[in-house]
Amino acid sequence: MAKEPGKYPCGRCGCTPEGRDQDGGRWKIFGGDPTAPEIVSEICPRRLLTHRTLEFMRLYGHYKRGVLPVAGGLLDQPAAYCDAMATLEQWLTDG
Repeated sequence: MAKEPGKYPCGRCGCTPEGRDQDGGRWKIFGGDPTAPEIVSEICPRRLLTHRTLEFMRLYGHYKRGVLPVAGGLLDQPAAYCDAMATLEQWLTDG
């Protein structure tokens, strides 16, 4: 989901407005590493992402291509942006 949030739009999975599965099921999230623990949630994982998180995830592709949101270099970018890109980079490269 983190690598391709567009594939998981809200409303597609059929969960309730509170993020619960209509059939009482649970969501299972598997890591890229077979030794990573499975995460089980009663709340739709997409609902756990804030609008700001989704916006940073959208900007990550631009960041990887060297396109920055504010004119200038990396040191001219907002600290929150730099922190978010560093966090996403770590999550996506560490699995």
